[in-house]
Amino acid sequence: MPDAELDDDMGQVEHCPVSSCHASRADLHAGCQSLGSLRVHVDAHLLGALPGMPPQEWLQRHNVAICPHCGRSVSRRCNNGAHRICMAQQLRRAGPAAAPLVLGGSPDVPRLLGELPDWDEICLAPVDTRDTLGAGILPKASKAFLQCVAGVLLHHRPDAWSVVRSGTDTLAHQRARLAWTELWMFPKACLAVLPGGAAKQKRNGNILANRLERWLAGERRALWDEATRGGRPGRRPRRGDAEDADAAAQRLQGLPGQAVQRLCSEGLAPDTAYTEGIMRSKFPAAPAQQHASRRLPAADANELGEEQVLAALRSFKKGVAARPSGLRPDFLRQLACDGPDARACTIVLTGLVNLLAGGGALVELQPYLAGAKGTALKKTTKSGEPDARPICSGEALRRLVGKALLRTEMDTLREHLLPCQLAVGVPAGAEVMPLLARQWWRHYEQDTSRILLTYDEGNAHNVVDRHAFLTRMREVCPGLSRWLEYIYPTAHPTKVFYNGRILDSAAGGQQGCPLMMACHGVVQRLLLESIGVLPVLPGSAVSVPLLDPPARLDMAPCYADDGILAGPAGEVLRALRHMQQVMPSLGLTFSSLEVAAPAGANHTVDWAPFVAAGCSVSPSGGADILKCPLCRGGVAHFDDAVLRSFGRISGLVLSDQQRAPHYLFVMSVADAAYIGSRAQTHQLCLDNWPLFHWDVAHPGSPLDTASCRLNAHLQRGGIATLVNVGEPDRALTQRKLSRLCEAATLALWKQAAPPDDVCRLHSYSAPLAGHLFETDYCERAGMRPTAEAPGVLQDLAIPEGRRRPADLLVCHGAGLADRLPDGSQPHHLPQTALDIAVIYATGPSHWPKTFESPGAASSAYAASKRAHQQTAAKCAAAGVFYQPLVFEAQGGLCSETGSVLHALARRVGAAEECDSELVFADMVRKIAIVLCRAAAGSLQRRRRTWFGSPGTPASAAAVAAVVS
Repeated sequence: MPDAELDDDMGQVEHCPVSSCHASRADLHAGCQSLGSLRVHVDAHLLGALPGMPPQEWLQRHNVAICPHCGRSVSRRCNNGAHRICMAQQLRRAGPAAAPLVLGGSPDVPRLLGELPDWDEICLAPVDTRDTLGAGILPKASKAFLQCVAGVLLHHRPDAWSVVRSGTDTLAHQRARLAWTELWMFPKACLAVLPGGAAKQKRNGNILANRLERWLAGERRALWDEATRGGRPGRRPRRGDAEDADAAAQRLQGLPGQAVQRLCSEGLAPDTAYTEGIMRSKFPAAPAQQHASRRLPAADANELGEEQVLAALRSFKKGVAARPSGLRPDFLRQLACDGPDARACTIVLTGLVNLLAGGGALVELQPYLAGAKGTALKKTTKSGEPDARPICSGEALRRLVGKALLRTEMDTLREHLLPCQLAVGVPAGAEVMPLLARQWWRHYEQDTSRILLTYDEGNAHNVVDRHAFLTRMREVCPGLSRWLEYIYPTAHPTKVFYNGRILDSAAGGQQGCPLMMACHGVVQRLLLESIGVLPVLPGSAVSVPLLDPPARLDMAPCYADDGILAGPAGEVLRALRHMQQVMPSLGLTFSSLEVAAPAGANHTVDWAPFVAAGCSVSPSGGADILKCPLCRGGVAHFDDAVLRSFGRISGLVLSDQQRAPHYLFVMSVADAAYIGSRAQTHQLCLDNWPLFHWDVAHPGSPLDTASCRLNAHLQRGGIATLVNVGEPDRALTQRKLSRLCEAATLALWKQAAPPDDVCRLHSYSAPLAGHLFETDYCERAGMRPTAEAPGVLQDLAIPEGRRRPADLLVCHGAGLADRLPDGSQPHHLPQTALDIAVIYATGPSHWPKTFESPGAASSAYAASKRAHQQTAAKCAAAGVFYQPLVFEAQGGLCSETGSVLHALARRVGAAEECDSELVFADMVRKIAIVLCRAAAGSLQRRRRTWFGSPGTPASAAAVAAVVS
């Protein structure tokens, strides 16, 4: 989208205003159809590519100015004559010294600042905010939010709040406080969820658009009062039918994982005094030594680029809830990735992220920017008593900064924490401990003196010593220190907003912070250093007593706050007692300790010292590692339970013959997952326990059993590519193996399925199935299309004057075709004629081809359209490349059509300086809707008459209409 809307006089031919230019003469140049297209030519004069300059009279008449930053033309209505991208880049480079930006609003700063709510009021306001906005509202929201961020960057002052009610409180200080407060209140004031749902969607959209317009006009307090009166309160725990309805809504929004989680989880803890007491106990007071702790000044923060900020934005899961200010990651991602000012938004957002990462935010805002919204999840202790799990999710900006910074230091953290700590930046890290324990257990089944101890730390992220992890993180990752010092101050608490109440977070970290896993990990390493499992970090300012001599353990891996100690009973006991002595100084405690012996009843271990140390002895003689039992057959039991549940829901009783194919498929997928997990984690397991081995050569071992069963399944399905697991290979990924399993299962199904079912399957599994197009993409790509009009190709030597050989003529569109049908590249074809057709792939005329393979029917029909009355040859003779685009009503299309769509998306991306993959995704989503609507209309007409008059099929006409 351009920086500002211009009054384009469509249909009125415009010529260049520079009299010396050949484009100014109507006898030499055809002229431009709009002012917008003429501006592109005028920019060439302004940039010196063409001689001469447009006269000032022409610029004033068309309300056009020259951007002071890039020298191109721009509407005077856009930031008083400056592109938003240019202004954002200037802000990014120069900060407060940048050129003034029109921020809107009243110039009476003291009065406006006095009307704004305070930060506690904003955070406690029970207003739910929207995650994404419609296309009609997004431009206004983008402009308003850009102004808020730009205001912070322009007027930021470190002493803005420290001079309040003093003689040195200047207008500049007040502007800084105003800018920060406006940014904090904007989501709840302008983006509140309004009641009425889908039934009042249009009305609510108009209300939000009106609020955004009023915000841009400078209105603040009235908007806040209106939003807090009419906003929807935060979601409360629901049960029964309402909970099912919420899960169904999440599924329809494309969030199946969250829907399943909502149905399976215990939900939120009840909002009672008992729950509040539990929540307050999860945030203990700061230890006495923390207030007196001091650290050296932090190093400069790592500089974050735009790509790193965008990558961090995209890493947020869809549907992440809003936090104290109501700002949602989905909204930020929509602005930076799909918004009309995406480039400018990314630039100013990167500037704000770097300001925060460098610890430049105001100290007075620390309790809020470093605070969080508290949520109590229902939980039951191991003794059966009700409990609550505290989840603290910080501000969207706080999490964005944390995610972006963490990516810059991930390699350093892995090097520091591996091989024992497997929770920070380790793919499949959670799978290592169960694999290690299972093989270790089998290896020492005859050893009567060895034991396995599993432990879990209690409330670890909330109580780990702040001074310890701040000091160690400064030594390991100095580029994160300024932000960590800001969000985890040791001198005063930050605020956790829980159901309208404020809890102080004075010690430890916050569960849910992107950086907290790494912070706890570096402290957890101190425990392993203390027992001699890992070497001490040289020169570290954090020291703990060392066990002498070091414990001789077989292994001591851990995943976050869960871990295992395995080895001779005496050595495990020594290590445990030493860890219990060291942990209080690090703010940690054990919440559970359990011991078991691989020899079972034959063990010779005295459990009394372990019981005295707080351990429980496994009653079953086995152990659970991260809730994964050290036994076999779990998949079969789970699958059997799933089938029984399906039978109860559907009222069907499945026979053994019906259950067998499903069981074989489930087992093959489980085997693929196991082999992939073993291949990806083999080196990590070996680093933790040198005796770990690739046991495929041992008949009856889990790896041998899984590979034999998987290859047998592939052979039954006629797949010639068998899995070779002779040695660990990271190419043996679960995705690759699962695809082989699916192909074998599909082949087995086809062998037993009737031909009609096979044909139907092919029609829905064609290449790029369901991928189709939408409006104005040719126009957006700058191809000036001429759509669906008699005589479009009238200059061609085609005898049939009334026949239209193409639905669309795209000028200068040869780049849409990468290859001609014979495999060669098109040359000297300045025009492309797109002929759009939609076929019914399972109809009588296309059924045989669809039965052969997916997409064969559409490919064959494209070839027949080229050959029909030599249309392709006649177009080529006239210098036009004829390109059929054939879609299948069931949702498929041939690879040739798919490549054209990708090429069109690339052209749009290049023209608009945006991500072509996002353009393609938007294109195929919208055109699928077009075809569905056309199919529904055809069904309605078919009830009355079967195409009463000849003409273009409705579906093809619909697609052709939106392409232009």
